[in-house]
Amino acid sequence: MLALTVALAGFLGANVAVAATPGTGGWYWPTGSEKLGSMGPWWQDRGYAWHLAKDIGAPAGKPTYAVGSGTVLESQYVRGYGPGGGLGGAVVILHRTATGREFKALYGHVSNLRYRKGDKVAAGAVIAVINNSSPNHLHFGIHPGAAYPPDGNPYRGHTYTASTTYGWVDPVAYLRKNPRAIAYSAPALPVVRSVMTTSVALEAWVSNRELFWVEGSTEQTSAWRYELPDGVIEPTSTPLPATGALCDRFRAAIKGSPPSIAVSDRVPVVTAKVSDETPRRGTSVEVVGTVTNAAGKPFKGARLALERLSGSEWVRVGGGLTDTSGAYFVEFKPASRSRLRIRFVPPTTYVTSQSATVTVMPHVSVSKPSLSTSTPRLGGALVVRSTVLPKNSAALAQFQLERKEGSRWVRVDTKRATSTVTREGRSLRASLACSRAGTYRVRAYLPADTRYAATGSAWAPFRVE
Repeated sequence: MLALTVALAGFLGANVAVAATPGTGGWYWPTGSEKLGSMGPWWQDRGYAWHLAKDIGAPAGKPTYAVGSGTVLESQYVRGYGPGGGLGGAVVILHRTATGREFKALYGHVSNLRYRKGDKVAAGAVIAVINNSSPNHLHFGIHPGAAYPPDGNPYRGHTYTASTTYGWVDPVAYLRKNPRAIAYSAPALPVVRSVMTTSVALEAWVSNRELFWVEGSTEQTSAWRYELPDGVIEPTSTPLPATGALCDRFRAAIKGSPPSIAVSDRVPVVTAKVSDETPRRGTSVEVVGTVTNAAGKPFKGARLALERLSGSEWVRVGGGLTDTSGAYFVEFKPASRSRLRIRFVPPTTYVTSQSATVTVMPHVSVSKPSLSTSTPRLGGALVVRSTVLPKNSAALAQFQLERKEGSRWVRVDTKRATSTVTREGRSLRASLACSRAGTYRVRAYLPADTRYAATGSAWAPFRVE
């Protein structure tokens, strides 16, 4: 059966039906409807175990739909998902939310698997049908993140420990909280200052953070100025500025009752911070923040560019989207010291804006030192070695030697390391001497430089008799 399914996967995958319409959040719900029934909630106590998914009642043969587009991670027949607990179909697909967050969706108790591992799946595509497990239902689970649960079982459906979910979450709540699609929605321009006038103004404009207006009648007019944000109204003879001098940030709108001018701020407020300013080399960080207007109202579905300073130029290195609360996250993997910012360019009404810069300096990789002997002699030379990656990061590498005195560790030597480039990386070496018996430890250490954060290896303990 599995062989036949695999053989037909390519043919069927290109010709399957698609669910009619998406539901809440733009997701195609797995049985075609958000009426999920009452078979059992997420995290239900079954007496012998706790259930890690939502069971959705559906008749045998009913299509099962992919909630969104994605990549098939697993698709096979496994024990526990068939009639009587025997072999049954189970599919794991890696999906993404509108903001780019990855999650795995598990579709269990199915048959006629139409895709195999590695296939791309369109949103709403039929991936299988409900099998004859009694009662007939779909086992639907969600595990955020790209990695499998810690126990390595991608088909996990229950747990024997109430405090251990293996990373699985309430699938219905997750889909409703994390939309598949978010339409762009800009908040109304906020009025940041309302300036009272003596009569209805004939025209008004903002130039260089100064509000100007003309009021009166066609026979006699007077001109006024007001310095934003908290100036004093005073008469002026300043003529209407040229178009190039008009301020792009503020808009001036004339109000008739009571006579006033409302000044609106067109510049969004973009914040940014990183999840880790000194991450481990080779790992990603998250740049997170919010996009709001000057009154704190969020932009929904706003497109963002993550930019890195390269010389004197800002270069785009990624992008993202704000969620319904105006928050965003963008992943970035720094190879060395990086200055980053988030830039927001809205399509209408507002003007471009960017966050303050944030800096990320990764740690290098330094291996735990190895000792030339497991039983160092008192006063004898002890050769220690370590390896650093990347190869260009060991300019001031050193070995630090400490001895335990009571409950404290005391530094007894710091030796500059010599280094050579090998296939594995940059090899560090130094010769140390222990003048007293006792318990010691040694580590390799690289001070911070212009590219990398200060990095120390794990300590290697040893005893000198």
